[in-house]
Amino acid sequence: MNRLMYVLPVFFALLASGESFASNRGVVEELAGLLAGEFESRDQMAKDLANGVPEDQRHYWVNRSFQKVDAPKVGETILIGSTEYNFRKWVFDFNEFIVWTLTPGEAVDTVLMSPRRFKDQEKRVPFAREAWKLAGFAPEDLEAARGGASCEIVWKRSENGFIGKSEPCRVMSTTKGKILDWEWQLELTDRALWVEFNGRDETGASLDGTEKLGRYRLDRMN
Repeated sequence: MNRLMYVLPVFFALLASGESFASNRGVVEELAGLLAGEFESRDQMAKDLANGVPEDQRHYWVNRSFQKVDAPKVGETILIGSTEYNFRKWVFDFNEFIVWTLTPGEAVDTVLMSPRRFKDQEKRVPFAREAWKLAGFAPEDLEAARGGASCEIVWKRSENGFIGKSEPCRVMSTTKGKILDWEWQLELTDRALWVEFNGRDETGASLDGTEKLGRYRLDRMN
């Protein structure tokens, strides 16, 4: 009897977990459809300039793109992410040229988004904004992502779209050259993608991120 009382809760927990996983398959496609597109901070940057925000506190121009691509050997739902920005000069961010794999999360209405990158990034950069030309790549074409871009993101459906947060993530910062606790906080709607990130040292101080600026608002362009 005692053994039965132990087994039943475990059985029902596994059953509930399986049901959540199955129901989240639809949530994966919902998120992928909402995230696919191009997002830009031009309006936020213009407002900072118009309001006389000091240069070291302004949001600069950032453009992020997410494109669905067919790569069945890697996963059922794949997005190619790329980021460009202009802070005194134009930059293509190699660290954020990412292959994202979207899978059902464990909790209801959640999606796990896991990052990797191409081993031969330089050869594929010309097609970063034409991801359909990269279709058909395999797991052996990929390697671990680097820096803050290596953090997994858990998305949860919200009233207006999705909220995303990184899993606990300690990384070697590609800009600071030291280990940092990295955190991402994201919000996605049909109008915009809000992005907040910070890389914190052992004291909790943000050495890289948006703490002094506030989060970026990237308006949907398409």
